[in-house]
Formats: sequence, C-alpha cells, structure tokens
Amino acid sequence: MVPVVLRQNSFRMQAKMSSWQKYNKAGSGDGITITTFPRYNSDPGVPELFVHHNNHDGHRESAQRWHMPKDESIEEPMKSRKNHCTSHALERSHRLEYKALAKVLKIMAGYWVGVHALGVIIIYSYLCCHGPVQEKFDKEGLRPFPHALYLTVSSFQNNGLVLTQSSVMDYVDSPVLLSTVGTLILLGNTGLPIMVRYIAFTWSRRIQPQSEHKRVLDFLLEHPRRCFTHMFPAVHTLWLLLVVVALNILGTVVVLVQDWDSSAFSGLEAGGKIGNALFQTVSTRTAGMNSINIAQLSQGTTFFMAVMMYFSTTPTVVTMRL
Repeated sequence: MVPVVLRQNSFRMQAKMSSWQKYNKAGSGDGITITTFPRYNSDPGVPELFVHHNNHDGHRESAQRWHMPKDESIEEPMKSRKNHCTSHALERSHRLEYKALAKVLKIMAGYWVGVHALGVIIIYSYLCCHGPVQEKFDKEGLRPFPHALYLTVSSFQNNGLVLTQSSVMDYVDSPVLLSTVGTLILLGNTGLPIMVRYIAFTWSRRIQPQSEHKRVLDFLLEHPRRCFTHMFPAVHTLWLLLVVVALNILGTVVVLVQDWDSSAFSGLEAGGKIGNALFQTVSTRTAGMNSINIAQLSQGTTFFMAVMMYFSTTPTVVTMRL
C-alpha cells in the first residue's frame, strides 16, 4: 500500500511543479519589475508575485516574494483559487486515476484485515481443540492465541518463521492446519494479484451502472499498472493463475513420484502424503516452512526444490512515469 500512497502524493507534486512557467509583468517606475509565476498551466490566474529591485544600470540585483496587502481587491479571488487549485487540477487531469488509487487502498486494507482475521480464527480454533498440540504447547510454555497470530502473519508475509523449533512438522497429520497455512502463503504472495483483481471485478459488478464508482473501477480494471504494481490486466492475471496451478501440480507430482516410499512420509496414509507433498511444494518457492523432514527426501526432489526457488513469484516490473 505504500507505493499507492506515494503515487497519490506524486500527483500533488506534479500539479505544483509542472506549472512553474513564468510570465513577466513590467512594473511602472521606481526600478521595480514584477515577475509572476502561475501555479498551474490550467489555472494561470493564481500567481505568486516576486518583486525584483533594479540597480542604476537597469539590472536586477535582488528579488523577494511580494505578499499582497489585505485591502487589495485581488486578494480574495487569489485566496479562493489557491485553496482549490490542487483539487481542480487533479479533477481535470487525473480524476479517475486519482480515485482509482483510493479504491486500491480500500481493497488492500480490507483484503489484509480479512485474510489475517480469518487465518487467526481458524488456526486458533484448531489449536484450542487439538489435544496433542495443546499438551506440547503447555510443555514449551506457548499460548494458542499468540502462536496463531504469529503463524498467520508469518505465513501471509512468507517469512518462514515459526515459534516452534520443528517449523510446522507438528501438524504433519493435520490437513486443516496445513491447508490454512498453505492458503495464507499463496494469498500473501503469488495469489495477491489474482485476488486483488477478483475483488475489484466483483465490486464493479455489484455497483450501479453509469455511476462514478463504476467508472473508477472500470478504469482500475482497464489500467491496473497505472495504479498498483501488483495488479495485472485480465489476460496476464489468467496466465499467472494457470502458471501457479501448473507449478504446484508439477511439484506435487515430482515429490510423490520420487519419495512415495521415503522415510519422510513414514506413518502417513495416501491422503496425508498428497497433502504434505502439496504443502511442501507451495511453501518451497517463497515461504520456506516444512511439514516433513527435508533431509530425508531424495536428491532428485531436493534438486527440484532448489530449481523451484529460482522462479519468480509474480512477473513484476516496476516502472516510473513523470
């Protein structure tokens, strides 16, 4: 969200800096020349005045900003225009794009809060209802809620840090918890552009047609990279979804083929092996958590995991426009 806020501020700075085109007014007598700098190209009637004092040769020797007296008739129009010049310039030049940035901030804030709240609720409920996990937490002096909160944040941010020494190996036979952590990993990284566009698309479908909010969301969907680095056009988002699904399926198949009878999956049924192989594939590229002992996997699987780590999470290219 920080780049979006910076982009909003850049609009204000562009509106101020692009308007420094000066035009001169020659003052009458007393060796004084008045130079006027308009605030904006679209609003030259809002000037800043500088008084240049000329020496005996007619050359300017000094300049100072001139504040108009309060009893001047031009002060009131200048004051009113000065207060609203920025908003007017933005309304004329970047109205839709500026409002689309506000939509992106709302989407990201709601998405971040919603995903974290749901993750904490699921993980905390599971930790409180699972007896063996509670016993281990009591021995290590851990509490369910702080651990649920920390695990949710670490999974969503793809940090790979867990309060327990064995990562998430304690949940090797817990498909609910592994599914929740794996989903948080995807939603916080590779799935972020997909979900942001999906939320914007769903929001635009539920808004009254021909409204201002509808036009803003349509602009956001048509020009996503102008508003948010991690939001792609429709075709690129579809390709990203297909590639993510293909990579996870490929990684799961490789792990199962190479290590179906490995000691890393000892004691697990077929469903448990598939679930842990899928979780390990999802976690390998970005998060780094492990539900099984990586040292017990075959060399072919570990080499494949090393190759998968080099794949970029999303095809992100940062551009700057002046």
